[in-house]
Amino acid sequence: MKKESLSERSLLDRREMLLRGGKGFAAALGLAAIGGPGRRDLLNLLLPRAPLPNLAGAHLIAFEPELEAEAEAALTYVPAVDTCVLTCGLTLGPCYSAAGALTRRDISAGAMGLPAHLAFRIIYADTCQPVTNATVDVWHTSASGIYSALTAQVCTTGANVANQTFCRGVQPTDSDGMVYFDTVYPGWYSSRTTHIHTTIRINGTEYATAQFPFADRVSDFVYRKHPLYNTRSLRTTNNTNDGVFNSANLQTYMFETRYKDGQIQIFKTIGIRSSTSQSLCQG
Repeated sequence: MKKESLSERSLLDRREMLLRGGKGFAAALGLAAIGGPGRRDLLNLLLPRAPLPNLAGAHLIAFEPELEAEAEAALTYVPAVDTCVLTCGLTLGPCYSAAGALTRRDISAGAMGLPAHLAFRIIYADTCQPVTNATVDVWHTSASGIYSALTAQVCTTGANVANQTFCRGVQPTDSDGMVYFDTVYPGWYSSRTTHIHTTIRINGTEYATAQFPFADRVSDFVYRKHPLYNTRSLRTTNNTNDGVFNSANLQTYMFETRYKDGQIQIFKTIGIRSSTSQSLCQG
């Protein structure tokens, strides 16, 4: 009898959790039929299946056809983490702009890059139940590692981004706690590893603020192989020497990713407090 590896066991445990999380969410992920899926099947089930963005925009560029198979292998990453846990808070950072928080699914706003389909599932950590109609605010850099801004900010000094809002946006969660954004893969900047910021609010009250990194091999592949990223010098900061993430908390925040149909699909479950009276741990 084949002994399950830790990663396979983790995937199976997470699949069972998703099934317990509600019929609507299970149906959204195509979990109606329970069989004996292997690792690849489980990955397909765990990643979001919302309608994919229109890739016809000239600013969205997939990998060259001869790199498609290599990209599918290199950009698939499943972190070994429990799903129903409280996501501890991480710094908001200096690049948040409330004025740029436009309610929209497509947040690329013409920024060039590798097309990315970003999905979050927001749950109450103590019950694993989905959070409906929470406001999820996201922001990240362009392919060139620059944040947009409507006002002057320390993180955009010297960059020609005045009055721009690319890679920023807000969406409400649906009845399954899911929220989706169409964007581009973020570029790197000095002193930080590749990441995406998010703040979650319910009725205007902040419940969680955090940021989430990518596996180094995922970012390294994009930065080496994609024509809109590989013209820059090699990044100097990755997950091992980042000042926000460390070896103790890195896996907790890591995105799950894969490359399919010319885009990178990015997924993360975020567990929040049931009430603001509950203390919020810090990562």
